[in-house]
Amino acid sequence: MTKVYAIVLNWCGYSDTTRCVRSLLKQAPSGSISLKVLVVDNASPDGSGSRLAKQFESCPRVRCLANPSNLGFAGGMNAGMRVALEEGADYIFVLNQDAFVEEEAVERLVEAASADPSIGAAGPRIVYASEPQKIWHGAGYFNFIKAGVVVPEKNKPVGSAAPRVRDASFLTGCALLIRAEVLKRVGFLDEDYFLYVEDLDFCWRLRKMGYRLVYVPGALVYHDLDPQLRDRMNPVVLYHRGRSCMVFLRKHFPVPYVIYGFLFQTLVGTLFRLAKGVKAGQPLQLARAWLEGLRDGLFTRISRAKPRVAIAGLYGRGNLGDELILKGVLDALNRVKGPPPDRCVVLSASPEETARYVHVRAVKRHCFSALAAVMQSRWLIIGGGGLFPGTVKSAFYYLLLVLAARRTGGRVSILGVGVNPLQKLWARVYLAVILNLSDDIVVRDKDSLERCRALTRRPVGLGTDFALVASLEDMEIAQPPAGRETKTLGFAVKGRRLSPDYLAAIGALFRRWLAGGNRKLRLIVSFKRELDLVMGRRLYRIIDLPCRVELWEAGEVGQWIQGIAGCDLLLTQRLHPALVAARCGIPVLALTGEPKIRSFGAVLGWSFIDRASLPKMNAELFNSILEKAYRNAAGAQSELNTEPLLSLLSGIASRGEASQTLVSN
Repeated sequence: MTKVYAIVLNWCGYSDTTRCVRSLLKQAPSGSISLKVLVVDNASPDGSGSRLAKQFESCPRVRCLANPSNLGFAGGMNAGMRVALEEGADYIFVLNQDAFVEEEAVERLVEAASADPSIGAAGPRIVYASEPQKIWHGAGYFNFIKAGVVVPEKNKPVGSAAPRVRDASFLTGCALLIRAEVLKRVGFLDEDYFLYVEDLDFCWRLRKMGYRLVYVPGALVYHDLDPQLRDRMNPVVLYHRGRSCMVFLRKHFPVPYVIYGFLFQTLVGTLFRLAKGVKAGQPLQLARAWLEGLRDGLFTRISRAKPRVAIAGLYGRGNLGDELILKGVLDALNRVKGPPPDRCVVLSASPEETARYVHVRAVKRHCFSALAAVMQSRWLIIGGGGLFPGTVKSAFYYLLLVLAARRTGGRVSILGVGVNPLQKLWARVYLAVILNLSDDIVVRDKDSLERCRALTRRPVGLGTDFALVASLEDMEIAQPPAGRETKTLGFAVKGRRLSPDYLAAIGALFRRWLAGGNRKLRLIVSFKRELDLVMGRRLYRIIDLPCRVELWEAGEVGQWIQGIAGCDLLLTQRLHPALVAARCGIPVLALTGEPKIRSFGAVLGWSFIDRASLPKMNAELFNSILEKAYRNAAGAQSELNTEPLLSLLSGIASRGEASQTLVSN
């Protein structure tokens, strides 16, 4: 049963809060959710907090909390959210005291939010309590010209709006269902906002970390607005709206846009408030409150959540192996209780895609925002993959990142990387400089260890690849059924290394082999790049046996791992598909050619076949090699020791220093 905690913040509103709580107690008639209500009193001076506690003291589903002072909307709600998380809530439903919900509204929100793990929050359709056929709030978005929120459905008839569930850019905090796991990653409401705009800030941060917001028109909430609040004719309301507007712009936008937003709201916003104020008979008072709010928001001291860890690597470039490495870095930080996800930033070639996959903030890797992120952070991790980038441009990029981190006193850790043989002098000089500027160096294999120790006197540790650290428990991976007659051979395609002649030769070999019995072939594309997709499709056409060959084009890491896990044996010259296969208990037949796959294969007990000899084989010899590799896999190990890598991360995260046990390995 899904545990939902509804949080109602009370401020001098005994009658409204009582009605709100009673509407919540009528929810979940089907019993699919368990709903508890937390009433948080924000130090109401009229004694309504104690009256509410007495009113609901006999109700086991309602608990009343009292804040020692008025913490504002964000602070008051956060107090309730912390209690809900401590008690194991799955979802948290924040609700204004002057709102009340229709029956089954919360259940419909939970149903919509649970449809996809990437959904971070869901919001209902909110109508005026006095005019139930008119919409007060729905799906909104931030308008960059107006420097404020626009809600297209506002004040429109209910029948004119689309009833389907859809994505949104902004949902109001008047009534919002938040997934508890998402709240832990994104963080609580920002208490720099005393009233208003804290919901926009939360939605902005949530979407920056790759989560979705969904608007659920089928869930209905009624909002009983005070007439002055409805028309925004209250000076206190206008002051806090103006102040919070500027705080939001300062937190999330560069200085030029903050100046634009201030000027726009000062000129256009003030004229709008004056026009509204004429109708209310107090134009100057309302305009003054608005301008004072803008001024205070522009100059007040605000907290900025600077990243504590910047993670650099070959992320966001379509290589699913590198994306698994990134997941391994973040999972390792989580296991050693390192910085929370909302304090990490990833330098990525595709920030939106990276944020959607690992749910952390990501910035473009080749721009000034990447340098700014590194200089703001206390710790730069160059995690996984090959340390030497291969081009002068990329070498200069990594060197610039390391120098930026050292310039601001940040720690530099090179973790879980591999170093290929370096033939050129400039490449060896570059690597020596990078290594000597780093605080911690951990490589993934013994060959890389020897190459690094030849270039630096700093301690170099031997760890493993972050792909072996990444948690697979959160991915639904189905193993192939035991004892099935048809065996599936997986082949991890690497387009950059397959010439047309080689491709044609192995295609012919696969075709002859497939004709020999209950056999299937799965072509697994590990890159989302066009070249690998083209090569995979070309090989599929060469074999031309649709009933025996499957082209597995994975769009994301979980799907890619599922494709490998569904094989009985994996043939590959790529390291990370082989590591995934080993973790899933799938035997590996590795094509020789790359030093890194030989290093890992020697430890993990993989079988090897000469890459150059593969096209020259006949089907019988090829099948006998596959059978031998399958038999040899019985005694192979599937894991390497990840403890040294985790030990170093734990030492830095807790004490700011590397574990001394690592460098002696």
